[in-house]
Amino acid sequence: MNKNTIFCKTADGEEAVKQRTRLVQRNLRNILIMVDGQSSVADLAEHFGDMAVVLGALAELLALGFIVGEKTAPAPPTPPSPPTPSAPAPTAEPSANEEQEAWEAWEEQPLIINRDESTEMPTPPEIVSIAAPIKPDLPPPPPPPPPVVSQPQPLIEEIFFESPEYFSDPAPARPAARPAADMRNFFERNVETKRIGASLVEAVKDVWSQQSKRNRSDHYDVNEPVRGGIKTRPLRRRGKRLYISWPLMAVMIVGGAISIVALVALLFPYDNYLPDIEKRASVALNDPVKIGKISFSFLPRPNITLRGVVIGKERFLSVDTVRVLPDFISLLTDKKVLRELELDNLLLKHQGLAHVSQWSSGPNVEVRRIHVSGLRLDLGDVVLDAMGGDVAMSAQGPLEKIELRNADANFKLKLTPKGQGFNFEAIGSAWKMPVQPGLTFEYLEAQGELGATRLDITKLDGKLYGGLLVGRAVIDWSRGAELAGDSELKRIDLAKLLPTLNPDLEAEGELSGKTRFEGRSDSLANLGESVRVEGNLDIKRGVVKRFDIIEAVRNGHNEPTRGGLTRFEQLTGNLLQEKKGWKLTNLRASSGLMKAGGSVGMDRDARLSGNLDVEMKGSASVVRAKLALTGTLKEPVLTPTRGTKK
Repeated sequence: MNKNTIFCKTADGEEAVKQRTRLVQRNLRNILIMVDGQSSVADLAEHFGDMAVVLGALAELLALGFIVGEKTAPAPPTPPSPPTPSAPAPTAEPSANEEQEAWEAWEEQPLIINRDESTEMPTPPEIVSIAAPIKPDLPPPPPPPPPVVSQPQPLIEEIFFESPEYFSDPAPARPAARPAADMRNFFERNVETKRIGASLVEAVKDVWSQQSKRNRSDHYDVNEPVRGGIKTRPLRRRGKRLYISWPLMAVMIVGGAISIVALVALLFPYDNYLPDIEKRASVALNDPVKIGKISFSFLPRPNITLRGVVIGKERFLSVDTVRVLPDFISLLTDKKVLRELELDNLLLKHQGLAHVSQWSSGPNVEVRRIHVSGLRLDLGDVVLDAMGGDVAMSAQGPLEKIELRNADANFKLKLTPKGQGFNFEAIGSAWKMPVQPGLTFEYLEAQGELGATRLDITKLDGKLYGGLLVGRAVIDWSRGAELAGDSELKRIDLAKLLPTLNPDLEAEGELSGKTRFEGRSDSLANLGESVRVEGNLDIKRGVVKRFDIIEAVRNGHNEPTRGGLTRFEQLTGNLLQEKKGWKLTNLRASSGLMKAGGSVGMDRDARLSGNLDVEMKGSASVVRAKLALTGTLKEPVLTPTRGTKK
């Protein structure tokens, strides 16, 4: 393609400029817009900045029928070449017209494409600097073709860029854009024609794509030197380089420091300091302390773990595990700060209550919190259920309070040191007494004092079996077990209370009364069986099951009566319960026209005994009878002994 050729747009080209959808490639569209019928190929290349892209685009636009070659612009004068040093004699420089004619003749030589034979591109004429002008041995240029109306067929050429080899040279500085006039060196170095039977469009696209890749490279230089006939460019090594950001570096440093501290904590010889720890603890508690083993643990939180801790000469307190969570910085100072102590599985004997109330953390140790779990209180032969809670130490060091709760969280106990024991406040909800008779309180509130051998309940308010209980009591286990106290019952449901006292007793009604109780036994476990209770009872709207007083009166003389039930509006009497049995005296029962009185007793073998005086009023007469109560609690028998009619 002649660089002086001037192209103009066809009708399709003008339409393609107006409609963007017909020509979407940017370079093709830009060059089509630049074609104005006045600019030559060299002018277009100078304005666009890349001769190879302009040539390829013009060729494709020709093939699409968007442009047509109109005329050839006059060639600019060629500057004289400097004399060649290797010439044998000074010669004259050829004129510009002769050089231009030689180029045009070379460019217009036909190209024959053969798929089977390799074809080399005709060698362009050499311009040799000699003294006299030497014309190349080329055929004369053909006369200009006559003007035609139809679109001329473009010259079919196939050109491509030779793939360069890469050398690891330093990247040279990027020069200015290639001048449009340097086409001779461009074709000599980078274009090789092959007869492979490809179309013009495919060949130009190949050249265009290769040249575009070179132009987009950051290190490509169009004027770089040639080595061995091959254009070279430096190789940019893009090997992966390890990069660590500063946040990751900080995390690695902190993680490494934590790992080192953890190793030191695990491998530290704690056993060497065990005697000193036992000594300091003994001085603070004023009781000898023995520790089985000491170690460091990370779970559940970083802590120093003590195992097999025993306190006191009588070994009144034993702890399976003690976890110490210290302020590690304070370990380097004179005053040690223990943020938390966790004590698991404790057994406290009653002898140790007086010792515990006097405990203090010591002047050089600050204990901020003590948590207790699995605490059992041994009262001799009775061990209360395991409880857990918190122990608070005052700022001066002594014990301030202990707050405990059982596993079901339905009983809470607060202990405050007082002398050789504690003041206590207890609150229960749906709580069952751990000792006989094992009453279950719907609600309980108690206050008093707890010592090493004595429990003094000064206030007891409770709700049980639908009624109320108010009382006070003292339990002493210094010599066996002793109990003394009094209580008042209000509207207790007998149907719920009697199965707890004796399952064979069957009665209904609202029980009220006042009682005094006392007892003595060799142990707390047997104290309930030896309790003596005295008091008065008042039962309203009740029923006594398993015997029928009215039916026994109707049966006549010496006719035993079994089964049935007796209803009454009110029943009063005195209660006496002893170890050998219980007895109801001064009984008074009334139910409509029936009245009865007498006494009833039962021994430890559940055998019944008693006499009842019964009076029944009729419309015309009054019947009086004496009934004897015999049999057992499960099968009572009523037998009339004497009757009178009026």
